Amino acid sequence: MPPRADDPVVNGELEDTSALVDMALSHPEECRDQLRALLKTQHSRNASSAIWQALAIAERELGNIDTARRYLRRAIRMADASESPNRRADVRATLAVTLSLLGRSTIALDLFDSAAQLATGLTAARVEMRRATALWDAGRNDQALKALHRCVPVLRRNGDDLWEARALLTRAAIQADGGAPGRANTSLERALVLFRRNGQHLEVARAWHDLGWAAYRSGHVVRALELLARAADAYRAASVREPAVAIDQSRVLRAAGLFADAERHALEALEHAYKINESPGMRASAELTVAEAALAGGRAEMAMSHATRATRLYRVSGNTWGEMRGRLIALQSRWIIHHEAGRVLADVIQLAD
Repeated sequence: MPPRADDPVVNGELEDTSALVDMALSHPEECRDQLRALLKTQHSRNASSAIWQALAIAERELGNIDTARRYLRRAIRMADASESPNRRADVRATLAVTLSLLGRSTIALDLFDSAAQLATGLTAARVEMRRATALWDAGRNDQALKALHRCVPVLRRNGDDLWEARALLTRAAIQADGGAPGRANTSLERALVLFRRNGQHLEVARAWHDLGWAAYRSGHVVRALELLARAADAYRAASVREPAVAIDQSRVLRAAGLFADAERHALEALEHAYKINESPGMRASAELTVAEAALAGGRAEMAMSHATRATRLYRVSGNTWGEMRGRLIALQSRWIIHHEAGRVLADVIQLAD
């Protein structure tokens, strides 16, 4: 990997531990060897903790969740020995993000509370930003927005472009969920500028991805497909397989009536989700997307099979809304297959209750 202008190592000493996170979030595949080499030259507990944390983030971005969790436990042990409260807070926040991605929202939010008690200054704002993302993942959008209102001014005041951009991605997702795609687009355009300015290639891909979804929510299907294709190319260039972009492509294609293409993208997402051992929540989302595409294309038996698996996975990850959606698709499929009007109606009433 070519050296960055803001190289975190100066005269053989690790000067900027936060830059390691940026490296891991920009080129996770390429930076792993550089980080392992750095471990051999840095002997302080503070530096070693930061390197293991960055390695964990790189592994997480590449889909190796179990490895990431193992590295983060090591990073926490070293941080606790370093006696730096902000170091201890930062690595705990990273573990909390990872647990949130696995659907373990309650444990993740408890860990964020622990991190917040340790953090001060800019680190506290970065912890709060990640906590906002976990709150959004848990469906607690109002609390997530309040957390973002607290941290974004601090990040902006300190010129922390990258963490401001990450906060804007989360804010845009909440704005899109709340039916304000125009405001979401404004947040995403600003995030994209900040990521591109700082050479964060993987995070640029995420911004393109979110812009594509915002375009779809605004009713611009062709533009959405163009942006999602650009995001998919950018993910591949960063050596990252991201099932979520294929899931969103499938949803947009289904809305456009292109059911065969929608099913193809959904099956691609499903294959990747299992191949890279994604979280139960992501596997559930892929299963449900296959079910929805199959049902739209008239393949009810296939839809019922995938919807049933999605329901089980959503139950494991604690996503009640996803579980209900999976059950509904399964009921619709069963109706088409068997025309079991009375039984299906009873199940629908039970689901509504």
